[in-house]
Amino acid sequence: MLNLTNFGEQNEKEHLQTKINILQDILDKKRALMEQILNICENTEQIFNAPQERNQHKEILQEMGLEKQALIDKILEYDEIFQKIFDDIRPDFELNFEKYPKQIERLQLAIKEVFELDSKIRIRENKAREKLLANAVLSPKKHIKTKTTTTNRNYILNQYKNNSKKS
Repeated sequence: MLNLTNFGEQNEKEHLQTKINILQDILDKKRALMEQILNICENTEQIFNAPQERNQHKEILQEMGLEKQALIDKILEYDEIFQKIFDDIRPDFELNFEKYPKQIERLQLAIKEVFELDSKIRIRENKAREKLLANAVLSPKKHIKTKTTTTNRNYILNQYKNNSKKS
């Protein structure tokens, strides 16, 4: 005879495992996009460091800015999806976190890597902005505003820290 109680528990466990895998996938994709942004920042910096080329490459700089903005928009989409999924599984996740120590560790590592990339990007962005304004390649009025990620980082980190302490 089929035990439906075990079937339900197994199905819930598989559902939670699937959602954890999706969260990991989102973080991996976000990391890849952030690496592309970092690459754009490095290329921009190289152009700024070659003053004779700066004026010749205004169009390239603008294209790179637009490409970077598209990547940021995609990251923001991933952040929203991540948050929705995490909110969906949070109650089950908190009750069963001890069953997923490896997955939690992988998620924590991925989040740490994403934050490190974010810091590197912000540092490069600030340096580039300073050079841009100092060298007046573009006037401040023409400067393209970029969105920043809106994920509540402290919330996510605290959740993982709390879950780690319980294990």
